[in-house]
Amino acid sequence: MIIKKISIVGETQVFEYVKNSDTGTRCGYVMRLKEEGRQSLYDAWEDLEKIIHNHHKDITGRSVFKGTDVLLRQLELKYIATKVDGKEIRIPSHIRFNGKAITEEKSFKFTTEWIVIEDHELESVQTMIREAVDYINGRRAQEQLFEAVN
Repeated sequence: MIIKKISIVGETQVFEYVKNSDTGTRCGYVMRLKEEGRQSLYDAWEDLEKIIHNHHKDITGRSVFKGTDVLLRQLELKYIATKVDGKEIRIPSHIRFNGKAITEEKSFKFTTEWIVIEDHELESVQTMIREAVDYINGRRAQEQLFEAVN
């Protein structure tokens, strides 16, 4: 499964992804739900904010978003394809965010340009992708209801 876009706005989650079909072709899907995710999904989402601060700095090296509340609305992903042991894998290479930045005086919408994912940021992006795949596959906030308690 290749996650193309993730959007978390309030209680609504939207995932755009590509999946191999039984016939060997790839099919695109969009899943839109208002079912609450696990806390780890939201933690991974908030962790992505560090990437915005890292890549958008003023001439003094401070984040241009410092002093604002950043509300991420959507993440888009680009991948590079490579072969490992003869199998093609896709690695996230670029991301783009859109959202809202809120100060005491006003709020404004923003969309970043494509950001090259640096090595130290890759784990945060991969964690978000894993959480999205888990959500799509049914691992959500209510999953604990049906598991045995030790």
